Amino acid sequence: MKKAKKYIYPFIFSISFFALFVIVVIVINRFYGNKEGYGGLGLALLFIILWILVVVPIYCFKYSKLICEEKRKFLFIIYNSLVIAICYTGPFLMAAIPSGDADIIIKIAFTIFGWVAVCTYVSYPVRINTTKESDENNSNETRDSVTKV
Repeated sequence: MKKAKKYIYPFIFSISFFALFVIVVIVINRFYGNKEGYGGLGLALLFIILWILVVVPIYCFKYSKLICEEKRKFLFIIYNSLVIAICYTGPFLMAAIPSGDADIIIKIAFTIFGWVAVCTYVSYPVRINTTKESDENNSNETRDSVTKV
């Protein structure tokens, strides 16, 4: 099951984004549906921005824990970034191709890909350093307790 988590987590994370986004849009429509202006659109964009800037780095940190022991970590970093970028922008790309706006969606997909890759890559060395420091502290404490006895 642990091997499957590395492949399934990016899809589950993407599905949770769309599920929460649908709930947020329904709530926004409930309160801003009949009013004029762009308040609802602003709230929806605020949700997307907060998701990408706050939740995605937290997810990437957790995902780096899964791939910490893997031999080909960088392939999993690319896989994670690719799945999330395609899942987030794929539905919009299909709709944008006939209207000629596909280049904008492709630029957004590359930006999301880069952001997720950077977040996962940065999380990985941080995780490695913290585990090495905790291992060194534990070994020092063990050595000190053995020499005191």
